[in-house]
Amino acid sequence: MKILFFLRYFRDQASSRVRGFYMAEELKKIGIDCDIICGYGKKVYANFLLKLMSYNIIYFQKRYTGIDIKLNKLARFMGKKTIFDIDDAPGGVSLNSTAEEMAIQMMKYSSAVIVGSHKLLDIAKKFNRFTYLIPSSRLL
Repeated sequence: MKILFFLRYFRDQASSRVRGFYMAEELKKIGIDCDIICGYGKKVYANFLLKLMSYNIIYFQKRYTGIDIKLNKLARFMGKKTIFDIDDAPGGVSLNSTAEEMAIQMMKYSSAVIVGSHKLLDIAKKFNRFTYLIPSSRLL
């Protein structure tokens, strides 16, 4: 099994560090092949597309822009399992209906969803029956 972690931020940001880097490191310890791509920009997306074919599972951590939704659909079309991980409200503390709708799209198109709170669990279960709660504090 090979997992490609596609993280929103670099290691210096808590959510990507805990929900991406740490998780990949633990999975590697038990023999699962993991790779990490993080950030935004043309080079990042090109790198993602180059690596997509080589992985069974694509793990989208807090990524829900329009291009991320398209990449999720592409990965599913190619027979990949996709996981959408979100640990806090879309758009941050200021409620953002566009961000919420995009996050919902990622929930709908993913093979599974992992959330970081009970509130997100209630929301995500409406859009994807394969939704799981993993609070960030349990990952430390």
